[in-house]
Amino acid sequence: MDQIDVTRVMADIRTRASADLRARAYDGGKTPEFSDAELFAIVEQILRNAVDDAGSKVLLLPEIIAGRPELMLEPVARLSSHRPVIGPLILFVKRRLLQPLSQWLYAYSMDNFQRQAQINAVMFAALQALAIENAKLRKRGPSAA
Repeated sequence: MDQIDVTRVMADIRTRASADLRARAYDGGKTPEFSDAELFAIVEQILRNAVDDAGSKVLLLPEIIAGRPELMLEPVARLSSHRPVIGPLILFVKRRLLQPLSQWLYAYSMDNFQRQAQINAVMFAALQALAIENAKLRKRGPSAA
């Protein structure tokens, strides 16, 4: 019985999948830069590395924006009232009646916040990879461009 070279088969599958992705990304000229297969391969590799790096590398952008509360996702519901007399009654109704009724919405929102945080991490990794490449080009000087 003939043996199958799994490495070669997987490489062929990856090549076909990448070619299909490039064709879809090129989309009949809507992204003309992807007519260049080499350029597409570089972009694809940078973005694939970003997906892989999002959970394993230290990303600078989240560290930089950590002290900026207006840029952070914070899905915590805070209940308060500015009314001094009737405020405690309003808070009681909100906490005992309205909050339990909206618990399903909170769970749904938390799932979406978690997905958004993961997407943000991937985008931060991609942006960091591009910033690194840009810095390398700048370091080489104007003749590198």
